[in-house]
Amino acid sequence: MSHSSTIADTVKCYSCMSKFYESVWPHLSRVYRRPRNFTDVCNNNDDIDPRYMTPVDCPSICIKMWEESSVGGMRIRGHIRGCFDDILQRSFNKTIVQWYRWMHRDSCRQYKKRELLQLSPHEADDGYINVCTCYADYCNGSANLSGGLKANSDFLLRYWPSLLTLGYAFLIR
Repeated sequence: MSHSSTIADTVKCYSCMSKFYESVWPHLSRVYRRPRNFTDVCNNNDDIDPRYMTPVDCPSICIKMWEESSVGGMRIRGHIRGCFDDILQRSFNKTIVQWYRWMHRDSCRQYKKRELLQLSPHEADDGYINVCTCYADYCNGSANLSGGLKANSDFLLRYWPSLLTLGYAFLIR
């Protein structure tokens, strides 16, 4: 396989972690692989400009993750972006990846951190981590990607009564 065909079979993903993760990197390095960048640009909820962050070639899918942490009683949101194959020292929970079809569609969901990252009780708290998966170049730097969690819940809240009515009407036929 030539180098050009290998590159053609990849997607460009941003590889970064929020700057504050760098200060605790000796502990995090047991779970995560080092990203290309530790920068607060990673926290950006708007589209990331590729002129300010060099992407990596990824043979699988792009990932965007964020979690709420508490430091000194203050909430801090940490972001991690990268290639599915390069984020963790071990791998993501294969059952979760298959069940939620990460490799087959774009998605955004919240998972229990301990289950997704396959950590023992002494390695992680009972908290949650949000994960979005996508396939297009630079997609894990897009503002639209993280909107999936809110959009899905907004849709259900707005249309739930109508969906129930339709379901009930279908059942009584």
